[in-house]
Formats: sequence, C-alpha cells, structure tokens
Amino acid sequence: KQWYQRRVRGIDEVVRPAAEMVPDNWARTTLVQKVRSRYSEIMKRRGMTTMSTGKAIADHLKFWTLGTPVGHFVSMALPSDGSYGVEEGVFFSFPVQVNKYGVVKIVQDLRMDSFACEMIAASYAELKAEAEEALEIASQLK
Repeated sequence: KQWYQRRVRGIDEVVRPAAEMVPDNWARTTLVQKVRSRYSEIMKRRGMTTMSTGKAIADHLKFWTLGTPVGHFVSMALPSDGSYGVEEGVFFSFPVQVNKYGVVKIVQDLRMDSFACEMIAASYAELKAEAEEALEIASQLK
C-alpha cells in the first residue's frame, strides 16, 4: 500500500487513514526531500553504502526466493511491459508480487493520487534523460 492508504493508530488510540494524520503538503515537501537526500545522508554517516546495498540485495533475494506475503507487494526493477506509462523494455522499479516459485508479476491498477503519478512520471523522465546523456557520451568515444 502507498503511505496514504495505510491506517495508523494515533496517540489517542483512534485508527484513521495516515493521510489524515499529516499535513496535505507533507509528501510533496518533507517526504520527497528526505528520499532524495537519503543516499548522501548514508554516505556522510557511514562513508559508504555497502550496508544499504547489501540489505537491498538480501531483501530482493528473499522475496524472489520465498515470494511476497499474500496481498502485499514490493518494489523491484525489471523490464517494463508498458505498465505505468513506462516504455516497454525499459528497466524501472515497479510494484510487484512474487509467487512461491519466483514468478514476478507487476501489480496493476494501484490506486494512486495525482502526486504519486507525477512522481512516477518525473522519475521516468529523469531515467530517460540520463540514458540519452549516456548514449551521447558513448557515441563521442568512437
């Protein structure tokens, strides 16, 4: 589930949607900045990202080997089948479910607000721009 779809028990013991417990612009400001700065914060604290990378690999392999719990999904980078507006064949991080045989399936039709859609589109645009830049540099090496 997206953060805003989760239900949270507040200090008053009342369970309500997470989106009701944070200011409207929190995801657009605080959350985005935190995610964008996470890599540099880890580098400053540890001087490397080996542990973060190792944990990501271990989690990836765990779900690939054992599957995801029923009704849950995780993010994995894999070639697009055209889902979420990402061109077919482009490696991109998608919400996926994995069965006990290791078969990975992109989760379709997730309910997302316009902000989540904007973030996916922006991430894809950045990825495409980086790919174009890399191809330009590679073409100059000839």
